[in-house]
Amino acid sequence: DQTRTVNVNITLSEPRKWGVSLLTKFGSGLPYTPTYQGSSLDTPNSDRKPFYFNVDLNMHKDVKLAGLHWTVFAKIYNALNTMNERRVFSDTGRATYSLIPTYTPDNGNIYGRHSLSDWLTRPSYFSSPRQFRIGMSTSF
Repeated sequence: DQTRTVNVNITLSEPRKWGVSLLTKFGSGLPYTPTYQGSSLDTPNSDRKPFYFNVDLNMHKDVKLAGLHWTVFAKIYNALNTMNERRVFSDTGRATYSLIPTYTPDNGNIYGRHSLSDWLTRPSYFSSPRQFRIGMSTSF
């Protein structure tokens, strides 16, 4: 249930020599159900997560070597290293903060336990960071 999605792909290439492709994605936020202290505040899926924006870059160079056609390529996923919020805390609708510290004591320093902020730091709530992939393929 996404109200807006825009994908733009721009490709420049010289066939059998080289190519560059830029893929840009924009999407409005997906729905979630707001809660406070575990209780639903509204009807299911009544609010929206933040929008996301992503840019991927693909490049390749074709060469002939030893009678074979080789392609050397590089792919950069999330080229701008955007921290898109994919999951959110249901009390704020954001992945960066929650209202939990306002009603839950932080006893993290007692007996070496983890603190509440350790528990609230969730890298899995964000999209993957920038990734580089390089490789080579052949055809004959």
